[in-house]
Amino acid sequence: MRHYKNILLAITAMASMTVIGCKDESMFSDGGDGRLVIKTAINSDVDYVSRSYTEEELGNSCVIYLSSDKGLIRKYKGIDEVPGEIWLASGHYVAEAWAGDSVSASFDSKFFKAYQPFEITSGETTNVNLTCKIANVLAAVKYDDAVDEVLHDYSMTIGHNRGQLVFEGKDNRVGYFMMPSKSNSLSWTLTGTSPDGSAFEKTGTIENVKPATQYTLNVKYSSGSIAEVGGLLIEVEVDESEVVVRQEIQITAAPQIRGYNFDINEPLYCESGKVGRKSVVVSAVGQLTSTIIASDKFTTTGLPTASFNIFDLTETAKSGIEAAGINWKYEYDEEADVSTLKINFEESYLNNLGEGEYNIVFYALDSAEKSKYATLKIVISNASVVANDIERANIWATHTTLVGTRLKTDVTGESFNYRRAGDSEWTSVAATVDGNNMTAQISGLTPGTTYEYVAACDGFTSAVVKSFTTEAVYQLPNGGFEQWSTASSGALIPGAGGTATFWDSGNHGSITLNKNVTVSDSSVKHSGSYSVKLQSQFVGIGIIGKFAAGNIFAGQYGATSGTNATLYFGRTYNSTRPTKLRGWIYYNPGTVDYACDYISKGDTDQGHIYIALSDKGSPWTIDSGSQTFFNKNASDVIAYGEKFYTSTTGSTSNMVSFEIPLDYKALNRIPTHIIIVASASRYGDYFAGSSSSVMNIDDLELVYE
Repeated sequence: MRHYKNILLAITAMASMTVIGCKDESMFSDGGDGRLVIKTAINSDVDYVSRSYTEEELGNSCVIYLSSDKGLIRKYKGIDEVPGEIWLASGHYVAEAWAGDSVSASFDSKFFKAYQPFEITSGETTNVNLTCKIANVLAAVKYDDAVDEVLHDYSMTIGHNRGQLVFEGKDNRVGYFMMPSKSNSLSWTLTGTSPDGSAFEKTGTIENVKPATQYTLNVKYSSGSIAEVGGLLIEVEVDESEVVVRQEIQITAAPQIRGYNFDINEPLYCESGKVGRKSVVVSAVGQLTSTIIASDKFTTTGLPTASFNIFDLTETAKSGIEAAGINWKYEYDEEADVSTLKINFEESYLNNLGEGEYNIVFYALDSAEKSKYATLKIVISNASVVANDIERANIWATHTTLVGTRLKTDVTGESFNYRRAGDSEWTSVAATVDGNNMTAQISGLTPGTTYEYVAACDGFTSAVVKSFTTEAVYQLPNGGFEQWSTASSGALIPGAGGTATFWDSGNHGSITLNKNVTVSDSSVKHSGSYSVKLQSQFVGIGIIGKFAAGNIFAGQYGATSGTNATLYFGRTYNSTRPTKLRGWIYYNPGTVDYACDYISKGDTDQGHIYIALSDKGSPWTIDSGSQTFFNKNASDVIAYGEKFYTSTTGSTSNMVSFEIPLDYKALNRIPTHIIIVASASRYGDYFAGSSSSVMNIDDLELVYE
């Protein structure tokens, strides 16, 4: 039986504050009936010779879902996003967690899942332990020593229709498989060379495979009168064993610091003498061991010290701080192992602050040595309105939303004035008011330009001038495919100097059989001297080889392994966000002569172009051997757009224009990489399509609106 370290998510749902003492004016609740505290324990295996995930990697990859009868209500990507406390109404809920990497077949990537229903009941405590178990099917290969006497250069291939792994020789690694939704069997093929030099092959299937189970293929040799191939009797016996938990290692999020009924990450703009009471809540899994509060304005506003640690104060020091108008209450629930600290800045302190900016820094440390910083910014002003800073993610190349705050409720005619930095004339735009928040959308801006803006109302214009710089416009290198060169291998390169600088293709693999599937074409073009021609075709000699789709992609070709390849999709990007991809195309699909599960022989082939923006921080690894492909639904994909072609489009003498709008899944994230892929055969990843499909592309550009 195999042993495996597990992932554990312990979720403790607690009722109202009766479980930790008096309620203290809804001291911690944000409106729910019960409090949910999520604890997370994550680790990877140590027994296998494979990649071990670090706690940080698994913590960052972990996605936690909370659902009610009405659907998804909360989603947290990464342990650090999980609040120290979550308040929920009484009712039925389901907690789910995913961690690791869901890959069809891999020696390194593992995936973990958990599912647990639970109830939140007012006045009661509900404890839920959510254990993430490995979701992969595992496979390994073992050989008797006697096999070496009769079989040479042997290898075992194990997989399903989405991915395969090759165990070369006595490879003692474990393979991890995510099964397709409609499949529960793994196929295997043992190949090698018999003593007489002839090829040996034996195949089989492991039926009804189960997650969290390892299937070890034991390869044995038996001498005797029974001959299978070349006088050999090679047997393969499958040993099934459950992957079980051996150890649980707790991993928790750092303490959470939040404003009570306000966003601590946004400045608080307040009128002098009318600030009122403000509170900050610190929550943690486990005990808080240190909470430091500091401000360079403390000693000038009545406090005896510029900084203090709530958990390390003399009674005299504590009394002096409380007398100045700052107090706190700390509760630790030993049964649930959670802490909550509420720090109150009373009216007697805040209403006496003069005009100016006050920054109060909080530092919290818990018993697991996890820490968190936060800063509360309070701006005291007698102004009627004030302009605020714009979040970076809200600043685009040609448009943005101006933001501001009403400091007085009786003002009218709220607006903004803005101008290009250095200009003398202002442009005025009316503001939309929601409570005390002012916003105004402005467009028609110049990319890569700094603008200034102020808030205004009838009879008043703020003296506080804010500024922002629009995103610069980025265009695709060699988007017209005018630059071409030849690598030392003979592969054609869409770039100068024999090196792929932005675009690359599968030519590095196909040239090993003296073919380039992607070439320059001077006979079909929109402008300039060339377009890029993607020609799908069979690449090989006789029946040895594979179908290869004509392709081009933003990225770099990695390596060739037999008839498979490793590619790296995506190029580093300068953090701008276009609205669409535009270009020119001629596409002529052929009749499919190489089929797969998704397209049949005799069908018309399909062309495919897609663009994606990602904040993954690195290129995407594409491996045709293990069937690891780009996933448009991955959490790292910020924006995506695609276009399919199912019939002849344009002609050799008249390319036609196309546009692919980008659908942004997240407007608060900035991309680090751009991915663009074009293929004359949509299912070329599965070596399927037509050997006569041709796609020409020219003058690709990014559009900003």
